[in-house]
Amino acid sequence: MQPQVNTHLNTTSEVQPSASISDTKAQPFSIIFTCLTLIFIPFLFTQCALQGAPSGGPKDTLAPKLVKIIPENKSRDYKGKVVVFTFDEYIQVENLQQELIVTPNVGTEYEYKANKNGLILTFNKPFDKPNTTYTINLRNAIKDITEKNIAKDAKVVFSTGPGLDTLSIEGIIKDLETGQPVENAVVSLYRTDDTLDIVKDKPYYFTKTDKKGYYHLENIHEDNYKMYALNEKDNNQRYNQEKEKIGFLPKTLQIADSSKVNLDIKVSVVDENPPKISSKSTQSDLYRIEMNEGLINAEIRMDDSTKKLAYIIDPKVPKTIYLYNTIQSYDSLSIQVIAQDSAQNIAQIPVKIKFDQLDEKQLKRKTKFPFEVGTQPGNSEPVLKDFQYIVSFSKPVTRYDLSKIRLLADTLTPIPLDIPKDFQWNNSYTRLTLNKKVEVKTGVRFEAPKETFFSVENDTAKAIKTDHSIKDPERYGTMSGTVNTKEKYFIVQLVDNSGKVVAESRNQRNYMFRYLSAGDYNLRVVIDQNNNGKWDPASFKDRRIAEDIIFKPEKIKLKENWELTDQNISMP
Repeated sequence: MQPQVNTHLNTTSEVQPSASISDTKAQPFSIIFTCLTLIFIPFLFTQCALQGAPSGGPKDTLAPKLVKIIPENKSRDYKGKVVVFTFDEYIQVENLQQELIVTPNVGTEYEYKANKNGLILTFNKPFDKPNTTYTINLRNAIKDITEKNIAKDAKVVFSTGPGLDTLSIEGIIKDLETGQPVENAVVSLYRTDDTLDIVKDKPYYFTKTDKKGYYHLENIHEDNYKMYALNEKDNNQRYNQEKEKIGFLPKTLQIADSSKVNLDIKVSVVDENPPKISSKSTQSDLYRIEMNEGLINAEIRMDDSTKKLAYIIDPKVPKTIYLYNTIQSYDSLSIQVIAQDSAQNIAQIPVKIKFDQLDEKQLKRKTKFPFEVGTQPGNSEPVLKDFQYIVSFSKPVTRYDLSKIRLLADTLTPIPLDIPKDFQWNNSYTRLTLNKKVEVKTGVRFEAPKETFFSVENDTAKAIKTDHSIKDPERYGTMSGTVNTKEKYFIVQLVDNSGKVVAESRNQRNYMFRYLSAGDYNLRVVIDQNNNGKWDPASFKDRRIAEDIIFKPEKIKLKENWELTDQNISMP
């Protein structure tokens, strides 16, 4: 039987004066005073009726307490549609739509009314699903009106049948890439015998994590479930694959044997969508291909493998590829665009292109892009004796003479270079890498005169000359430690405050990192299950979880000329 709920709470007072003016034999002054009093009494009582924080006195540190619920907590055989919460003090309701959790999902709307110290929820439909245990949790929506202390455990559990479900799961949700707990992550369960899908549908059971990433999902029915954790942005309890971080159990969760199960999940971005071409067009004597996302690598292949088109990924807009007509063809060409995004997704896309043929006037007006050069390390930056030097170009290089390059020890003595063994070009000939172990005392100089490199537009790069001192051990720190793990394949990584990996070691239980700049670092271990030397992300389609990352709990502070030992990290 549905309870009768009184939604009207009287907030006014009724005043009965002791005598009317007509019954009083008063002097004129008394009559005026009485009239003024009667005029101001309603105003005074109106002010008294307003709810407000009392001034003075000790600070209110007590949160509102739940003193009554309709239906009573752990009620059986309740099939109404109204739920009433009553607290021991005046309350205010904030963000109820975001905070309220009703599980299992009832799939219906509700209205609410707040009155002084109470909250009334009225659902559009009654709770009439047979033998179902419902939990209604207000989470952080209820606060007192003085200090906004949040009511704790403001929830009710009831069943539409004679019994209550008592199974539960709990755990911690963390961000896989930072190791930090995730607040307000949605932890959800979908029954395996249901057609509901996390991309399209709301979950059957769900809850949210607190500031410590902790969740507790209670009163679950014995069944088989698919379990997810979602760091969502749009608050719709569905998975937006392009924006949101997700974690999941790779296998079915069977909740039956134990009343409480502990399950921790780590969330990460899962990008399984390969790059796509969004537009293509001619631009003067270039051909421009625009992708739908930024690229870290690209390759252009022609059906005729004896011919090659020069190309470049725009360094300022890395989703744009420019092709140069280096084969002087103005017919339709069939090419393959091989594009790789930052999530390691690779697309191989067949494309038909055709270059515009420019007349003499158009050729004269054509804007030639500047041929710019950059180096890494830059001039005056110190280096190690295991010397790596990268030269980057703003346009593809089509002609070069590596024999003109000189590497000088202590700015004077030439260091022999093995050509082409010591050098490596990338696919688009826009980056040249030199790797060389140098035996020097104080420093090394790199020189490449003008006319060493020519671009696709036949202009030459400026001369390059940079000087580099050898890193002084006293200006850097050293860190070492042990990885305690049963795993066979793993990667130890040292990460700076920007998230950049500054040093790493593979499959070495005793590691040492030298020549580290002073600063704060995080130490982590990647479980490299397939021993491919890199972290592999999750696959939502294949229900394959990401390779795990374990963090040393505390940050490591390193100073110049310090040697930190025993920076150990243990893994379960």
